[in-house]
Amino acid sequence: MLTEEQRTAMRGTLTREESMALVTSEWWKDMTTRDIAEFQLGQRRLCMPFEFFQLAVEDALGRGVLTHEFAQPDALLSELREARS
Repeated sequence: MLTEEQRTAMRGTLTREESMALVTSEWWKDMTTRDIAEFQLGQRRLCMPFEFFQLAVEDALGRGVLTHEFAQPDALLSELREARS
């Protein structure tokens, strides 16, 4: 599991090669849906299969998320963080 510092340090900075390495590692399998959603929403590049990402975000938010909503990841991330409060 990634620490808050690691997530902050990696926010949006993954290279294509790093993203592909994460896909291969299947890193999301040992994380909570909330952690998956927070980490992936902070990245410019997809680091996992989209279907798992969408399911994680929907579970973390407790609602269905339409595909076009992923074009504004900051809005989803804000909603996720507000739900925590």
